[in-house]
Amino acid sequence: MKVDDVAIVEFHDATQMRTYNLDTRQLSNGVHRLQFHGHGLARSGKQLAGQVEVPITVQNSPGTCTP
Repeated sequence: MKVDDVAIVEFHDATQMRTYNLDTRQLSNGVHRLQFHGHGLARSGKQLAGQVEVPITVQNSPGTCTP
């Protein structure tokens, strides 16, 4: 997973679902790009790749934290 083209976390396991909590306090307020990239193998043996980019807006309030 990337935010604004910077890798935040990587997973290398195709057998499990993953959950990652993104701490937006590490990001400046404003619009950012959240990116997910993945690879897989087709039944034909060819490698597949895909990427999704989602615009997000961060608006952190001072002193607010929800764990």
